Formats: sequence, structure tokens, C-alpha cells
Amino acid sequence: MDKNKSEKITFDIIKNDEKVRAYIKAGDNALKALGFTEHSFPHVYKTAQTAASILSDLGYGERDIELVKIAGLLHDVAKDFTYERQLKIISENDIILNAVEKSEPKVVHAAAAPAVLRGEFGVSDEDILRAVRAHTLGGEDMSALQKIIYVADFTEKNRDFEEAVGIRALSYTDLDAAARLRRLAGEKNRLKGF
Repeated sequence: MDKNKSEKITFDIIKNDEKVRAYIKAGDNALKALGFTEHSFPHVYKTAQTAASILSDLGYGERDIELVKIAGLLHDVAKDFTYERQLKIISENDIILNAVEKSEPKVVHAAAAPAVLRGEFGVSDEDILRAVRAHTLGGEDMSALQKIIYVADFTEKNRDFEEAVGIRALSYTDLDAAARLRRLAGEKNRLKGF
């Protein structure tokens, strides 16, 4: 991918980029080594599709839909890095972790991912970078793009548990309410130790 043309990136360019595919494949290989079935590409692709479908139904324009598809495909780019590698990226880029991120290593990939996207892939679109950053814990005053990636990551069509199905259905009519319920579901899961 040409690092000087990130403002012109499209979902198709990202989806077919060999480096992006290599990162996703590495994630799949890491998960398979732990005994999981293929997850990374199906999950990020379904997240992108779910986000695009919701925004389309809510009446957003083509460029917004393109941006959520890109953010959905790239949101887990640092997920399968070792925790040490994630912390190194965070330190090298002066990223500040919040209290939850400091206590829960499984969500730290969201803090590292924007730096990876900037440095490795030349992504400079701040809407994409902020959406990727917010996809695990959400945040205050989120944009529609941030909310949709936050919601779609939790509710993509392979996620068939009751909370995901309900929040996904709500997101097609009330994205704000869906994001609030997603946050409550996340907090409940953290309290349970998930």
C-alpha cells in the first residue's frame, strides 16, 4: 500500500493488500496454535460488513460506509501481537492507557493498533484511527464511526449470543442506544472475568 495515499484508501485496496492479509493470517495462525478455529479474517470481515450494513440502513453516505468497512477490517491488527510487543508500541508512541487497559491485557491491542496502522500501513485518516482505538472499550463523545465499530465488533453476524443479537438489532434503528448497551454488556463481562 502506498503510504502517501492513505486519504484515498478504499476497502477493496485494504482487503486485497498483501501486508494486511499477512497480518490477518498471522493472527489466524496464532489462534490455531492455541486450539481455536480460524477467527481473524472471518471476524474482521464480518465486522466490516455489519458496520456497513448498519450505517447504510441509517442513511449514511458512501464515504462514511467505506470508512467503517476499512476500520472494521483493520480494527484487530495488533490483537495477536504479544502483550510485550503491544506495550512496546504503546511506549514508543507515547500512548496513555486508561485504568481498564492497564488492568486488562486483552484490550490493550486497541491502544496499539492505531500506531501500527500509521507506521506499518500509512493510514492517516483520524476517523479510522479513532474508531480502531475505541473498538474495545468505547469512550466519551464517540463519533458515529467510533460507535459503529464499537458495536459491530461485538455484534458481527458470527456472534449469536443473546446480548449481541439484541444490540445488533437495535443498532439498525438507534446507534446511540446500541452503543450504550454495548458498553453495559462489556462492563458486565469484565465483572464476570471474560
